[in-house]
Amino acid sequence: SSCSDDGSSYDSDTENSCYNRRRYSFNIYDDIKSRELPICHHRRSKSFTTAELALKQGARSLPRRTFEVDIQTYMIYKNLKVREAKLEELIKHLKSTAKIYDDQIEQLSNAYEERYQTFKSTEENSSKILSKQKKVSEAVKQIYNDATAKGKLNYELSLLEDKLKEIDEFIEQFCFK
Repeated sequence: SSCSDDGSSYDSDTENSCYNRRRYSFNIYDDIKSRELPICHHRRSKSFTTAELALKQGARSLPRRTFEVDIQTYMIYKNLKVREAKLEELIKHLKSTAKIYDDQIEQLSNAYEERYQTFKSTEENSSKILSKQKKVSEAVKQIYNDATAKGKLNYELSLLEDKLKEIDEFIEQFCFK
């Protein structure tokens, strides 16, 4: 059987294969042309170009090459190329995002290290201050205890002096009687 939707033909054994895999005479000149690199300016050789040669031989235009291409395979190929471009763009985006995150991690790590060192020095200073405060508190307590003891001693001394005066007075009274 033969399928011809657009004028091209394809022989197949079954009618279903006609719908599943169509082959067309496909001119991919435009597709190839769109992927060509920019033309570089080189010095022209003195030989004829293919177009000039064809004109000299009397041909009006160059025949374009046609290829038999399986449309389904070609569409898969084109789809894969589009996906490849999108994936490359996504990879670039992910790499830039990863770089941004790496930079942020580095900044945060530096800030953490700086603050941690500040915390450690503050902790050491505060422990020194607390130990000094403890020593001062003990000294104040000792002074207070000494002052209290001195006050008690002064009180007891004054009591003893008072008793001594009473005894002296009692002795004077006893002796003069």
